Amino acid sequence: MIQAVVLAAGRGVRFGGDAPKQLSLLDGQSLVARAVAAAGVVGPPLVVVSDDRVAAALADVDIVRNDEPERGIASSLQAALRAVLDRHTAIAVPCDDTGDPTDVDTPADLADLETRWRSTTASE
Repeated sequence: MIQAVVLAAGRGVRFGGDAPKQLSLLDGQSLVARAVAAAGVVGPPLVVVSDDRVAAALADVDIVRNDEPERGIASSLQAALRAVLDRHTAIAVPCDDTGDPTDVDTPADLADLETRWRSTTASE
């Protein structure tokens, strides 16, 4: 089984202000909600957070805390992998997508990745 993992534990220092960047709006939807929706095409996502405000903004998703976000994205990946790798293959989905067309994080992109993974593992 594939487990989509939304990486939403960054401190958001590039965005400035007091609110976590994951709660910033793009087209009327928070960045974290957009990432969760995109990741949902492969099943209920696991969301890695470090800020309680981000966790509180989410419903009906599994949450893993990263208490060391200052260590960077690797610490979020480690937290997620510890939670899922004994039973799943993981796809990491960044939370801070801003619509760059070269990013692979739309629902269609993730569905394509899942299809390719399934066809590869089926042939093994």
